[in-house]
Amino acid sequence: MKHLKRVEIPKSTTSMIQPLDVGWNRQYKYFVRQMYDHVRLYNLDINLAQRNNIIKMNSLAYNQMTSPKFKPMGRYAWYQSGYLEDNPGPFQNTKELCFSFGDQRCSEFQCK
Repeated sequence: MKHLKRVEIPKSTTSMIQPLDVGWNRQYKYFVRQMYDHVRLYNLDINLAQRNNIIKMNSLAYNQMTSPKFKPMGRYAWYQSGYLEDNPGPFQNTKELCFSFGDQRCSEFQCK
C-alpha cells in the first residue's frame, strides 16, 4: 500500500472532478427514473416509498449498472474528470443499453 497517494478533493469541486458526479450518477438516476415511470404508467400495485421496495429498486439498478457493458462509460467518467489522459472513445449510455427498443419489430399479425 506504500505506492498509494491520498489526494484531497478541493472544496466545491466534486461536481467537476469526482468521476461519479461527472459521468455516472446521471446515468444511474435515469435508470431509476425509468423504473418509477414504468410503475406509474402501468398503475402497478407497488409502493415505491416503502423502504424494502426502495432497496430492491436500487439493488436492481446497481446490479444492471455493474454489467461489463457499462465499463466504457465508467472509463469515460474517469477521463472526463481528468484522471485518464487517453480518451477511451465512444460508449453507450443507459438509455441506449437498457431502454432502446425502437429497432425491434413486432412479430404479431397486423401489429402496429
